[in-house]
Amino acid sequence: MHLTEAWLAARAASGDTRYDERLDVLIRAVAGHFTHEATGCILELPEGTEGNRIEPGHQFEWYFLAYGSAHTAFDAAGMRASLARAFDFACRHGVDPVTAGVCAAVDESGQVLDPTQRIWAQTEFLRALATHVSSDVKAHLPQVASRFKTRFLHDRGWFECLTADGVVSRSDMPSTTPYHLATALLAMP
Repeated sequence: MHLTEAWLAARAASGDTRYDERLDVLIRAVAGHFTHEATGCILELPEGTEGNRIEPGHQFEWYFLAYGSAHTAFDAAGMRASLARAFDFACRHGVDPVTAGVCAAVDESGQVLDPTQRIWAQTEFLRALATHVSSDVKAHLPQVASRFKTRFLHDRGWFECLTADGVVSRSDMPSTTPYHLATALLAMP
């Protein structure tokens, strides 16, 4: 996924069409080996691997990459259509309807495996909402952003992880999180 994002950025910045070829091969490989047919979700391990899981945050991140970039490789591999279904599955099974908190992992049937709410998954939910094709879905963005701000941000930074009940389970502020915060802000209308 991060390689996909890097190649999309490199293509946009350089105009080099060799990135189109690389993206086509990479996205077809992901679609062919990691897409869960029943849900459209991108699995964490190759399809058929025992104990596999779905991370809702990654569904939102992939949705953003496919719909935010509008790169033709996603259509060619059938991923835009499957990621639309993955977005719906992740919202239905991975987002708390009260807090809008995104859980860390669910199984292929949607049962929560890890209820931890990591900040990066919340930022990917914001990016996906901001780029969603449906204005009805986009309409949820202000409320979700407000809940995110209230639950995860504080005067000195952020909370890295919360429990499903909103208790801080990790208060360190790793260097990987500013990237997610910045890209979420850039996606906001």
